[in-house]
Amino acid sequence: MKVLSCYFKAVFCLILLFASGCAHLRMDFEEPEVKLTSLRMLPHEGLEQRFEIGLKVSNPNRVALNLVGMSYRLELRDYDILSGVARDIPEIPAYAEVPVVLYASVNLIGGMRLIRSLLAEPDDSIEYLLSMKLDIDSTLLPSVRLEEKGAIALTR
Repeated sequence: MKVLSCYFKAVFCLILLFASGCAHLRMDFEEPEVKLTSLRMLPHEGLEQRFEIGLKVSNPNRVALNLVGMSYRLELRDYDILSGVARDIPEIPAYAEVPVVLYASVNLIGGMRLIRSLLAEPDDSIEYLLSMKLDIDSTLLPSVRLEEKGAIALTR
């Protein structure tokens, strides 16, 4: 009975040690940073208009981020314009910035509303919101949700 009691105490201590180690790993994790670097219209295919989105992903952590995939959405002037998903994203090394190119399709309804809005209220720039979900290949880290806001100049 005494051996069984020692066994349970040892297992309990190991579980506590593992749980505190996992919590410590999560607390040291800093969310990556994503910056929009380019937005380029591609030749259309039928009714589908596609865009190339250039990003710079920064990893402020001491371990590399191996991304399984991501989903993303770009809003312009609060209209849902572009969305897409990607896999086979390059690994983001520790303390590094990596350029990433994504492809997205236009939401035609949102695009028409945006054009109507721009014709009614022309402006020199347009505000954007880039929302992303990064799926990290790790059992200790959940998916990361990021947002970046900014403005795109419409004139040179």
